[in-house]
Amino acid sequence: MALQLIPNQVIEAKITDIVNTYLDTRSLFTVDTSLATSAGLSKRVYKYTYTGTVEKLAKGAKNTVKGAVALTHNDYNVERYQQTYEYNDMDVMADPNIVNVLSDGAGKAMTNEIRAEYFTELAKISNSFDGTGSASVYEAVVDAVAGLAKAA
Repeated sequence: MALQLIPNQVIEAKITDIVNTYLDTRSLFTVDTSLATSAGLSKRVYKYTYTGTVEKLAKGAKNTVKGAVALTHNDYNVERYQQTYEYNDMDVMADPNIVNVLSDGAGKAMTNEIRAEYFTELAKISNSFDGTGSASVYEAVVDAVAGLAKAA
């Protein structure tokens, strides 16, 4: 059996696919690709909150209340997730499937780490709703959604 070398790009693509497949929380958040930068660098993310009221005015009348924007920011350090493993040509000759098994294990290890960090961040969210007094699950969901901020 001839030794078959696997390019690093193929292994990287396989592990990325495993992470994206097993990381089933993607439907719960929006990926912000503007955060892309080199590992170790810091990225400042701004959050703007608009305050102001709408006024009904007669023709020609001027507003008495002006809107304002409050600005807060968070600094995030860009991190790199990486997993490595060792094998040699003797391992591959003895079991050609070893690279697939190692890649699968590395992808799952990274997935578990990212998922744990994701749910840790979710636990910091202060929005909550007690739906125990609702007549149905549907009513509880409607009431919970009604309690969210109307527009971002």
